[in-house]
Amino acid sequence: MSHSRIQEDRQDRQNKLTQVLSVLLVLLMIWLVVLPARAQSNPDCNRLACRQLYFNDGNGNLQYICEAPQRVAIPTIFRRSDSTLTNIVVSSNVATATTSTAHKYYVGAFFTVSGAIVDPDLNATGQILSVPSSTTFTFATTNVADGTYSDATLSIISYEPRTSASLWHISVLNYNGTVFIGKYHAASSLAFGLVCDNRANY
Repeated sequence: MSHSRIQEDRQDRQNKLTQVLSVLLVLLMIWLVVLPARAQSNPDCNRLACRQLYFNDGNGNLQYICEAPQRVAIPTIFRRSDSTLTNIVVSSNVATATTSTAHKYYVGAFFTVSGAIVDPDLNATGQILSVPSSTTFTFATTNVADGTYSDATLSIISYEPRTSASLWHISVLNYNGTVFIGKYHAASSLAFGLVCDNRANY
C-alpha cells in the first residue's frame, strides 16, 4: 500500500471518529440541558398531579419552572352577579372571557362555564387556549352562536392554582451563555408555598 493511501485511510478514520464524537457531544448536551430542566423538581409531584409552568429568559433559555398541585381546595369563581366576570364573546367557535381584574391563569388551565341561559351550549368544561391579556383568555366552543354573552347567572369556575397564589415550588435554572450549568430551588425550599408571579424575586 502506498504512503499516500495510508495517509488517506488514516485521515478517513480520523474524520469518522470526529463525527462520532460530535454526535456523542450533542447527546450529552441534550442529557445535561433538556432532561434536568424538564424533570419534576418537587418530590411531591411524583405522587400528585402537578401543574408545571415554564418561563424563558431573554435569550430563549428555560429560566424558571413553577410547580403546584393541579387542583386546589378552594376554587376561583368569576361571576356576572358580582361583576368579576364582564362577559364572554364568541366568534367562530372561539370564546373570549373578560374578567374585571387579572385572572392569573394560563394556557392549559381547566375551567367550567355555568349559568348560561341565552345559549346553554356555552355551559361546558374546557381548557384555556390563549391568554391575550391579564384580564382575558380564550377557549373553544361547540354549537354556540356568535355573540356577546352577559347572562346575570353566568360564571366561570376553576380549581387550578393561580400564579398569584402562595402554592408554588419554583426551580431557577442558571446558564453560562446558552450552556446549562445548574438549577436551584427558589427560597432554598422544596415545599409548595411560593408565588409564581414573584419568581424573579427569589
